[in-house]
Amino acid sequence: MRLLTAADMPRLMEIVVQPNVLEALSFEIRRPTVEEVISGLTLAAPGTRTEVFGIAAGDGKLLGTVALADQHPVNRNGFLTNLTLIKGAPFGAAMAAVRWILDHGFNVRNLHRIECIVWDSNRITPILAKRIKGLVLEGKKRQAVWRQGRYMDITIYGLLREDYGKRN
Repeated sequence: MRLLTAADMPRLMEIVVQPNVLEALSFEIRRPTVEEVISGLTLAAPGTRTEVFGIAAGDGKLLGTVALADQHPVNRNGFLTNLTLIKGAPFGAAMAAVRWILDHGFNVRNLHRIECIVWDSNRITPILAKRIKGLVLEGKKRQAVWRQGRYMDITIYGLLREDYGKRN
């Protein structure tokens, strides 16, 4: 895992232009441009801090991204976001990235709580969530977001520092 740099942008473009990734990252009724998606992945909202990390293979080739963003800096809440993988990337890479970002959030960023919001079209993140000890299913919001031409439910998972510290 490493922070993305300008040198990663060509590979990030390759990942983002995959139809499933571009659609999954689209928040608007119109399909965004690749440049808009990359901007959304790498820019933080005012008053917050977002770190975007590249998920790299053993040879250094970029497989995807994962980000940790401040949700509420005063309360020390953050959220895991923008987990993207190139088609065919190993599941273990996603699992390692999620574990790494949680460790980074609690031990480097000193967060109290990390939240993960999953769209109902996402099939991988719920599998990852079930494998992270202490990550709790906190609820579901019905038809909460407009994605891929329809309203989708979102599922919310949360992990507290105290529960993360109890993991094996």
